[in-house]
Amino acid sequence: MSSMKELINGLNKSKENLSESNRKIFDGIIIYIRCSNIKTRDAEEFLQQTLDNFISAEHQNISIESYLGTSDIKGYCKEIVDTYKSTYNKLSLMVQYICYAALGLTILLSISYLSQNIQAILKNGLSSFSLNMLITPIIVLELILVIPLTLAAITWAKHKSFKEYTKKQSIIEFFVMWFIMVLFIGALVLVGLLLKKVVLFSIPIYILLPILILIYFISNHLLEKQ
Repeated sequence: MSSMKELINGLNKSKENLSESNRKIFDGIIIYIRCSNIKTRDAEEFLQQTLDNFISAEHQNISIESYLGTSDIKGYCKEIVDTYKSTYNKLSLMVQYICYAALGLTILLSISYLSQNIQAILKNGLSSFSLNMLITPIIVLELILVIPLTLAAITWAKHKSFKEYTKKQSIIEFFVMWFIMVLFIGALVLVGLLLKKVVLFSIPIYILLPILILIYFISNHLLEKQ
């Protein structure tokens, strides 16, 4: 069984052989499927099968709509997603959520830890380097906000996957996203300024990160075996 990385790399390489118009449609399918909260392996295997259909249609010199038997590509993808979801149980999905959460926490906390030490070293020298991760209000706020913001970004990407936007609409969406990011960063800066000396607790980084990394690899292994 191919690994997830092999499936994704093979897909990205093979789709370059499509015509420009079909590649644009296929890119929309990729975004919709990967943002639809189905298991990663199911998503990648379906995308590979769909890519094979696209390539076969091009070889036969027929349109994708004719080959798939429908002009509603988004509706076709939605039916596939609904079919996959109907076969899932809560435990199998929970493993995927745990995998993503462990990876996200590892990245966010590693960045915060490095930032804390760089600031301390620049201010007080190498003697201030610490193996303890300081959990501050701003870190807690980041962890609270990152989940809804990530879900919002995924939903937004899925929503626009098959839409044709005018230049004006694209500009408006860009500024809306820019404004949201400014608010997010501004909130973090404000909390940092108001509570910059507040430390809720500390935890040894050599305990925290190995635990998160172990959880990620175990859950990822379970996903590969499903």
